[in-house]
Amino acid sequence: MPLETALIPDEERLDLTVHGRLDLSLTQGVIDLIHQPPRRLRTCIIDLTRVQQSFASGLALLRLLDERLSRRGVWILVLTDDQHLLQQLPMAMHHASLKRVQGCR
Repeated sequence: MPLETALIPDEERLDLTVHGRLDLSLTQGVIDLIHQPPRRLRTCIIDLTRVQQSFASGLALLRLLDERLSRRGVWILVLTDDQHLLQQLPMAMHHASLKRVQGCR
């Protein structure tokens, strides 16, 4: 499964882990989250440490998710240790809610 989700209601947190390719294969999972986001969500952690390849389409999906969740006041934290992907994140996400953490596992 390319997108793994885990909701932690007590912490009002949603954890998303991307496996393999960061691309259009994530579309259905991201669209589902946009249309029916968890209630009482304050934080979304997107773990990209298991991404093997990233594409502009996957970065666009992350931007869309960030945009929609940010409107609801959700704080987004992206975890990655991939220098190339880390360099691409600022271009794809322009919202103040995005925080980048380097070297997390």
